[in-house]
Amino acid sequence: MAISEDLYLGDELDAHRKDWLKDYGITHILNCAAEATCHFPRDFQYLHLELYDPDSAFIDYISDICEFIDKGRESGSVLVHCRKGLNRSPSAILAYLRHLGFNADQAMQLLEDGVNEGKHFIPPSDFFLEQIQEYFDLKD
Repeated sequence: MAISEDLYLGDELDAHRKDWLKDYGITHILNCAAEATCHFPRDFQYLHLELYDPDSAFIDYISDICEFIDKGRESGSVLVHCRKGLNRSPSAILAYLRHLGFNADQAMQLLEDGVNEGKHFIPPSDFFLEQIQEYFDLKD
């Protein structure tokens, strides 16, 4: 699912689809799941965050998430994924959108528009949303 022309949200299956990754110009993959492996280390730059769902350490990785996505977007496109694409990876994208200067509501709307499931959109859990808010409250 395209959040922008160079930022994609996916799940573990998307991260296995090498042809799809190449077709969309993916150069960097942010793997947010402890249980998911990085399948193509010779073909893509990876950041593997061994996060669980839920994971109280998510807040500690937000700066790494933002730095990695920024770097990836400079040279290509970025896929952000976890196992199912429902909590950890959307939370990473929300944190990144906040890093870009969007407020919480704007970031959530961009995520929802990118997912494009309308009424069926399920926001990430409050557990992750609270950590994102705390991180950016402390930063301001």
